[in-house]
Amino acid sequence: MAEEYQYSWDSDDWENFCHRLLQLRYKPTNVVKVPHQDRGDLGIEFYSNHEGTIYQCYAPEHPTTKDVRVHKIRAKINKDINKLKKYESSLTTLFSGLPIKRWVLVVPLMDSKRVTLALPGYSNKVRGYGLPFIDASFQVMVHDQSDFATQITQLRRKAGQSYSIQPPTVSDDHVSPWIDENAVLAQTLLKKLQRGFPDLEETTLNKRFQNHIKRHLEGENLMDDLRIQFPDMYEEASKAVQRARSKLETLGPASTNPRSILEEQIDAIKDYLSSQQTQLAGHDIDVIALGAVVSWLMECPLDFPEMSNAT
Repeated sequence: MAEEYQYSWDSDDWENFCHRLLQLRYKPTNVVKVPHQDRGDLGIEFYSNHEGTIYQCYAPEHPTTKDVRVHKIRAKINKDINKLKKYESSLTTLFSGLPIKRWVLVVPLMDSKRVTLALPGYSNKVRGYGLPFIDASFQVMVHDQSDFATQITQLRRKAGQSYSIQPPTVSDDHVSPWIDENAVLAQTLLKKLQRGFPDLEETTLNKRFQNHIKRHLEGENLMDDLRIQFPDMYEEASKAVQRARSKLETLGPASTNPRSILEEQIDAIKDYLSSQQTQLAGHDIDVIALGAVVSWLMECPLDFPEMSNAT
């Protein structure tokens, strides 16, 4: 994954971290904590009284091998779902008619399909207990930090942390296939560059054309990563770009010089991104701004006047 997470946790710190994530997901009034200091944890540490989901937190030792991690996670699941039957009376009283639809083990890292493939068997096992608080649709699941990307982003913002997304690098090899698949957009971009910079030699113009496409692809990759990992940040970044585009479409560029036009629009997007307080690293703001401006050149909101001498 592009985003860095912490994988080595003290068990108490991990439990506290999970509690904060769940409170952000459901709101504090919808998360019930089941303290384990008094006669055990009943196989659960938290549950959502909003949707009937049990959460158990577990931070196996890290670093370790994937085989060891898989073994420990499966052993933890098997041990703790058995407590649902063992403590049937206490849990029936605790849930008081709330149907439990999911039991979720939250771990720092889950990276093996061997765990995923075992989950239906665990689900069937619990449904087979015939417990009065278990819903017919009950499922055992495993979540890791990537499933709480939005909440982790919120925590980092509260801490004032800025961080960098690192999308896949765009190389020269990516440019030609993109041009072949997007011939109309590529041709629009090339014509505008020819019009805006008529004095550039053909090789220099072609290099600039190729670099513009790279910037477009880098911007698209970064926005895709934001959309998947941090949906709220993606929405804010998208709004910032749209605000700058709306201003351009309404007022047009303030300058007539092609280079000044590009710099003006890039700065406008960066200003809007900063005002949204996305807490993206400066490099990523540059990537989004450059990518958006190139997209506008291809999609027609942005153009250059005819220039007789502009390099």
